[in-house]
Amino acid sequence: MQPNTVRTRLRTALRQLLVDDWTLFTSWAAGRPVSEVSICAHLGWHLRPQFPRSWDVDCEYNRAGDDAVKRGAGGETLRADLLVHRRGRTGPGNNLLVLELKVTEASAGTGGSFDSVRSLARAHRYQHGVYLTLGARRDGDDVRLAPRWQWVHGGEVAPQQDVFGSAALEAIRQESFLEADVRARYAAPDK
Repeated sequence: MQPNTVRTRLRTALRQLLVDDWTLFTSWAAGRPVSEVSICAHLGWHLRPQFPRSWDVDCEYNRAGDDAVKRGAGGETLRADLLVHRRGRTGPGNNLLVLELKVTEASAGTGGSFDSVRSLARAHRYQHGVYLTLGARRDGDDVRLAPRWQWVHGGEVAPQQDVFGSAALEAIRQESFLEADVRARYAAPDK
């Protein structure tokens, strides 16, 4: 699949995540946002319809084929946050996308990194890899996001760039507020 096609599909899924699930980003406890595992699961849910049914979308999946655990190029055990692949099969025809997600800039130094994306993509011959940082931060009572990504396609590394321009990101925020208002209006009262 062409790089621009994969980028467009991921951008569409991320946009839908931000609009439909904005409350995931507004729930902070002890100065920390909701976990990246939870956010990745929701992103995967929005990403699934972007690909033909022959592709599987999995979070925290750690198998290479049926029996082996995924390892990086240096032999270290790695588990990607999100994969678009065909379970139980290996090789570039069955491994489309490996994604590592970071919710905040502070979390960027923990766990996976762009190097782990590149390592998994190389070791398991993924066609595309992306390191996605959402840049979530509190701004008083508000939450701001600044999504950025860096891609590797067939071993070629692209520079890090914004996922959305500032005007598009503000339009997404406004749409998410409208969606939240509609949901609140039509929510059944607790019993």
